Amino acid sequence: MLPLWAELFLALAAAGGAWLDWVMIPVVIEIAAAAALTVYLSSHLAGQRDEPLRLTSRLPFGLFLAPAIWLGLSSLAAGAINAASMIY
Repeated sequence: MLPLWAELFLALAAAGGAWLDWVMIPVVIEIAAAAALTVYLSSHLAGQRDEPLRLTSRLPFGLFLAPAIWLGLSSLAAGAINAASMIY
């Protein structure tokens, strides 16, 4: 049985996969990963974290995946509106 955090992450990823186009899914994951690494590294450089920087440190990826899914949905919606207006 998976821990609760893993089940919630899988549910968020499944919802994002159901809403997004298959081309947008890797883009959303890259946006979320870049945002998570940026926040993590900037917090270390600012001296807000006490533990040392390690490759095995855990990140709350769902906090960055949800806004990335929202950005992906909004970019798809903007593209759909532009494509629909070009048809007419």
